[in-house]
Amino acid sequence: MTHTLALHLNNYVLRELIPQASYVGNANIVFRDIATHSRSCNRQTLFVALSGSHREEGAYLRQAAAQGAAGILTDFPLSDLATPQCIVPNVRRTYGLLCQSLAGRPAEQLRT
Repeated sequence: MTHTLALHLNNYVLRELIPQASYVGNANIVFRDIATHSRSCNRQTLFVALSGSHREEGAYLRQAAAQGAAGILTDFPLSDLATPQCIVPNVRRTYGLLCQSLAGRPAEQLRT
């Protein structure tokens, strides 16, 4: 399943949202939307490289970079890419936490 999360008209700085991550290239990745499909990327998109084989993921990372992605969230860096990369141990978990944060943490608003 492919997801593109269109956010508000805000620009987000990934280092402010995930300060504990490692960064390759420019650590100030600024983005406006998030995509899990490399063909959906543009210069305002953070591409999220969800699980697959590293060989397949490498091809998707390269395609996202070719599409002009603002940055890439991944669990392994590709040194031959000029696109900034945010390296985390668990991409899926970080993606979920990032989406919650950007949506204003709606679960915290629930009352039981």
